[in-house]
Amino acid sequence: MADQRTRDVLVEARDWIEAGWCQGAWGHDDEGKDVVTARLAGASEVCLSGAIAVAAGETPAGEAYYAAAREVADIIQKHDAFCTDVIVRWNDREERTQGQVVALLTRAIVRVEKRIGKAKKKEQSTADAVSVC
Repeated sequence: MADQRTRDVLVEARDWIEAGWCQGAWGHDDEGKDVVTARLAGASEVCLSGAIAVAAGETPAGEAYYAAAREVADIIQKHDAFCTDVIVRWNDREERTQGQVVALLTRAIVRVEKRIGKAKKKEQSTADAVSVC
């Protein structure tokens, strides 16, 4: 169930990025002013970490945020580090594009969906084995 929530957060975060992406701030309002994390839901564009936070419906310290952010950070950087820092640095690189951010989120979604599929197959195999007995 946790993987399904993570997937849902990542899908919504991708939707936010497709609607409007920024660098150097959690988000911007319609006038281009910086938006703090508490007001991200009203932003017209958000950074990668901001998109995950608003999709999770919580601050970057929450459980749903952390699970989704960890998926993204693991793709960017394989060794252990505080995932928000990794994500922010990656998002804010000068050469980064909105398309690259969308592609990264898509890759994270696919990873989680594969885990969900494997878990469902395992559940089905277990259920089949029990019904045979």
